[in-house]
Amino acid sequence: MRKQDGTYNTIENKAFLKNVINVLLTRGVHGLYIYAVDTDLRQKLVSLKQDRL
Repeated sequence: MRKQDGTYNTIENKAFLKNVINVLLTRGVHGLYIYAVDTDLRQKLVSLKQDRL
């Protein structure tokens, strides 16, 4: 991903990220596994998972 004008939030980067996620979701036999190193992000992902159960 390239940083442009002080931000990573560009149309090109969004398209790249969508493609990466699409490949991960369609190629995995057992789904997509995510490990969040950032504590706040990990807690948010866990809470989102618990809301779906």
